[in-house]
Amino acid sequence: MIRAAIPATAIAFALVGCAATPAQPDPAAAVAPTWQAPLPHGGRLVELDQWWAQFDDPLMARLVTAAETVSPSIASAGARIAEARATRVGAEAALLPQVNATASASRGRPDLALPLATASNAGLQASWELDVFGGNRAGRSAAEARLAGAEATWHDARVIVAAETANQYLALRACQARLVQTQLDATSRAETARLTALSMESGFESRGNAALTRASAAQGLYIVKQVVEAHGGEVTVASVEGVGTSMILRLPVKRAA
Repeated sequence: MIRAAIPATAIAFALVGCAATPAQPDPAAAVAPTWQAPLPHGGRLVELDQWWAQFDDPLMARLVTAAETVSPSIASAGARIAEARATRVGAEAALLPQVNATASASRGRPDLALPLATASNAGLQASWELDVFGGNRAGRSAAEARLAGAEATWHDARVIVAAETANQYLALRACQARLVQTQLDATSRAETARLTALSMESGFESRGNAALTRASAAQGLYIVKQVVEAHGGEVTVASVEGVGTSMILRLPVKRAA
C-alpha cells in the first residue's frame, strides 16, 4: 500500500483561503422617485389654456378651444366623469344612516251613520348598516378611484385634441411659409433670367448663360405650380418682355359649415 503524504502547510493555506472569503453585501439599487414626467401645465385647465399662448398666435388658441368644444371624445369623457361622480355619491350614501318617511291622509265615512271624518297617518323609519367587514368603505374607495380615472381620461382627451389641432395648424403655417419662399425663389429666378437676357443683348453674356437662366426660371415656376396644386389652388403667370414676370396664386379657403 502506498500512502501519499500531504504537507501540513498546504492544509493550513487551504483552510485560511476558505475562511478569508466574507459575504459581499448586496449593492443598493437606485429607484426612480417618479415613473412618469410631470405635466408641463400641472394638470390644471387654466394652465393648459395658457400653455398654448406661448406660441403667441391667438388664432391657434381659438382653434384649440373650438376643437375641444365640438370634440365627441371630450364629451364622452365628460359623461363618464358624471357617471363616476354619481357612483361615488351612491357609495358614500351607503356609509350613512338611511331615513324613510311616509305620510298618508284619507277622508270619508267609515260608516253611513257617522259623519265625514279625516284620517291621517305619518311614519318615520331610520336604519344604519354597520360596515363591519369594510365592504362599503372599499366600494367608496373604488368609486373614488374610478372618478379619478375618468378625470384623467377626460384630461388626456383634451390634450390629444389640442395637440392634434396644433399640429395641423403648424403644418398649415409651414406650408404657407414654404409657398412664400418658393414664390420668392421663382420671382428671383425670373428676374435673373430677364437681366441675363438684357446683358446678352448688350454683348455682356453668352447665349448659353441666358439659356441656363431661362431654364432655372422655368424650374422655379414648375416648383411653384407643384406646391400650389398640392393645396388645390392654381397659379397664373404673366410675362412682358423687357418688363418682367408676375405670378398670381389662388388658394381655396375652406369654411366650416
